[in-house]
Amino acid sequence: MGDLKETLWALGVCDEMAGALERERTQIPVSIEELERKAQVAKDVIAQERNTLEETEYTRRSKEGELQDCEAKRSKFQGQSAMVKTNVEYTALLNEVDGMTARISQLEEEILLSMETVDQVSARLKTVEIEQTKLEQDLLGQAQGLRERMEVVKQELAAKDTERAELLTHLSPDIVANYQRLRGARGQAMARIEAHICAACHRQVPPETVNRVLAGEMHTCPSCLRILLVDDS
Repeated sequence: MGDLKETLWALGVCDEMAGALERERTQIPVSIEELERKAQVAKDVIAQERNTLEETEYTRRSKEGELQDCEAKRSKFQGQSAMVKTNVEYTALLNEVDGMTARISQLEEEILLSMETVDQVSARLKTVEIEQTKLEQDLLGQAQGLRERMEVVKQELAAKDTERAELLTHLSPDIVANYQRLRGARGQAMARIEAHICAACHRQVPPETVNRVLAGEMHTCPSCLRILLVDDS
């Protein structure tokens, strides 16, 4: 039973490791996609802050342009004061000048506030660029690390395939068929007997079955049907 036991157990370990590697191989692209998505979010945060700064600067420039227009209109109205001929016209002209003066004062206050906002947004943008750029680089670095890990996983899977093929050559076709059937149904085809208990399903194994396994015969657990192995060292 010794060689058969060791071969079966080695095959089971090989398949278990190959299964873990295959699960990792399947998960890696998902993880890479998630990391790249987060990296794009980091870039989008910077872009959003830049857009906010551009909008704030546009607002300030628009108000400065309107201020220039209002100052030009007030100067025009003031220049027309010598040309009016009636009190009604003069009063109307003064109202226009006063209106422009009030609007100019309002715009000057709004421009000061806009300038403060531009400074605040600009300072925030610098901080966001540093933080989010670092985050993006870290995430892309992790994604690259996973791509490199994927190559290692592929190589290890290929090695396990080779190891498995070699182990199968030491088993008879009927044992291989039984092993494959159990592995497909149970996930793991073998189970050790520990103190007359099946280590897989934790059910009692009859003493006669234990003795037969110790004698070198092939038997399965009466409960879970896995191939039984026992440490006879």
